[in-house]
Amino acid sequence: MRDLNTRELPDNLSEVISLTSTAHLTKKNEKKYHDSEEWRDLYHRAKTQGDIDAAFTVVTKLMASKEKELRALCESLQGEKVTLVPVLSETNSKNVLPAAYALALEELLDAKICYDVEKKNSQKLTNSTISNRLPSTLEFQGKPENTQGKFIIVDDNFTSGKTITSLMAHLQKHECEIHCVMTLASSRYSKRLRPTDEQIERVFEELKLDNNKLKEITGHGIEQFTGAELQSIILMRCNDKQQWFRDTYSRPVQGTGRNHETEDARTTEELNQGLKETKKISLRERGMRGIKTQHRTGLRRNANL
Repeated sequence: MRDLNTRELPDNLSEVISLTSTAHLTKKNEKKYHDSEEWRDLYHRAKTQGDIDAAFTVVTKLMASKEKELRALCESLQGEKVTLVPVLSETNSKNVLPAAYALALEELLDAKICYDVEKKNSQKLTNSTISNRLPSTLEFQGKPENTQGKFIIVDDNFTSGKTITSLMAHLQKHECEIHCVMTLASSRYSKRLRPTDEQIERVFEELKLDNNKLKEITGHGIEQFTGAELQSIILMRCNDKQQWFRDTYSRPVQGTGRNHETEDARTTEELNQGLKETKKISLRERGMRGIKTQHRTGLRRNANL
């Protein structure tokens, strides 16, 4: 069941703030960064093997390329108490990129990280098709110790927005004020959480359905879809789009259960603890100290903080 009305999202939550595209994050080949094979290896180790050092390398290089956007973020949060909520899982997921990004932002924004909220089911959406993403359900559990101030959701990839909106709804139930959503990358389906009127009109037209029929098929109206989800429907190429859509919601959701990521004995809690213990060394060795000094002191001083 979807609880968030995406059409009512404010401007600051209409889109996620991402540093690059998913294609570049997973297959980066620009010379200004590094060798593409080396980059793909780093990304794979951070995403699927719990490699903390690789995760910090990926995060710091992407942050260094977005100085203007990070400066604007610092200025928008001047004087605010900020809590970062990385997307974490209760399962033995080895993806440490969200936590690494949150740790880098913690240094940058003088923020606190909330480790008390996590996904409570083991459904895996990474590498899932849009047909599997649309009908999937995600739930979160846990409550931030302190709900005062502004909250920033942090994740590695923004694809359909299902994970983000599920976490947003969970935090809002606990009366948390969400300031923005930050991801390392966003997919070809766009950065949009709040759908545009044009997207809504086009989806109704292409599916040949009204909102009542949509609710009969999905269990919710179009006001619970993200802009990225609607864009994925628009971009879907098939002879009978309405039949594809009906089939999507009539068959069992695939891709649930344990992640296929590399298994080891470390739990998510142990990986997060490893991230925190390794932070100072990684920040120094991977150049984050320079970014931290530049943004946290110089940029904040320019903003009269």
